[in-house]
Amino acid sequence: MNEILNKYKARLINISSRNRSLVMRKIYKKNSFDLFTLNKFEKNIDKKVVDFLTSRSLDKLRLLPSQVKYEEELVSKYKKELESKFWRELNPYLEMMLSKEELESKKTEIKANLDKEFEENLVKVKKQAEEIPKVFSQ
Repeated sequence: MNEILNKYKARLINISSRNRSLVMRKIYKKNSFDLFTLNKFEKNIDKKVVDFLTSRSLDKLRLLPSQVKYEEELVSKYKKELESKFWRELNPYLEMMLSKEELESKKTEIKANLDKEFEENLVKVKKQAEEIPKVFSQ
């Protein structure tokens, strides 16, 4: 009986304020980061981290995307959005049955506006991609 009690005694967790695995009074930047900030770069990363930790997998989990890949994804996303926006804006003019010259002038006008918007989006994309390494240094 004494052996069994000694086994259970060894298994008990020290539930006091001195146990660093249970109580952490201060968060150190060196050892931690905010998962919420990672959600800007990759959707549902917090759930992926929790699933990864609970699965006890020996695989690696990439927390942040590559800056170059992230930038390319955003640029292609903006290009697709602007292309669909171009056709949405041009469609009413196509239905009006305008002359070729009028239609071409509308096309160039719409393209000029969308090119300006695309340039603004490129600046935003570059800023977002530059924020990736800063996540862990906050």
